[in-house]
This record gives sequence, structure tokens and C-alpha cells, in this order.
Amino acid sequence: MIAAAHAGPQPIHHKQLTEHNLTEAIRYCLSSEAKSAAQGISSKMRRENGVKTAVNSFQINLPVDRMRCDILQDQTAVWQYCHKDKKSKEKTIVKLSDEAAFVLVESRKIDAKSLKLSV
Repeated sequence: MIAAAHAGPQPIHHKQLTEHNLTEAIRYCLSSEAKSAAQGISSKMRRENGVKTAVNSFQINLPVDRMRCDILQDQTAVWQYCHKDKKSKEKTIVKLSDEAAFVLVESRKIDAKSLKLSV
């Protein structure tokens, strides 16, 4: 990317590195062309808002629906409870917030030992 923008030399693979091509690469870095290109990149970077863009991207791609508690949907799930249907023997994973898990354990609806931390 730097070489394509003319702000630096083409990369040199360590197996091809010689005194000569390293010297030439350093000379190019010190050239007015490289300095001018680097200043152009710097100017573009100053106009960008990289942190805001990264945060927006993170929020857009965050799988919020998969992180919600199945009972208290305004809360984040931190526990998983594996419910086994006695008749069909099917297993269902229930995502629980701390509050939902606490209430279910305290009311003896589920056993605390059956809870696993959600990852």
C-alpha cells in the first residue's frame, strides 16, 4: 500500500535483502517524491475519522439478537441453560441474563449446576 502510493519502496523479502537494495530503499524513503506522497497520505488520514468508522462498523456487525436473554430480552445473556424435554428428549439451549438465572435458581425452577457461562 505504501509503495503503491509512492511513499516508500517496494517491499524486499528478507531472503533477497542485500546491502545494495536496502541502501536504494532508504534513499527512496528520503526522496522528495516519497516525502510528498507521505504528506499526502498524512493529510488524508487527518481528514478521516477512523475511530468513529470502526465503532460504527463494530456496532453494525454486532450480533445483538444472539446476545439477548431469551426471557428478559432487554438484558444481555451471560448464561446458557440446556433444557431437555422429557418426552421428546430434545435439547433446547436457553440464553439467560444474570437476573433471569438468579430468579430461576432461587425459585428452584432450574439447578445452578446446569448453568454454563455463555461465550
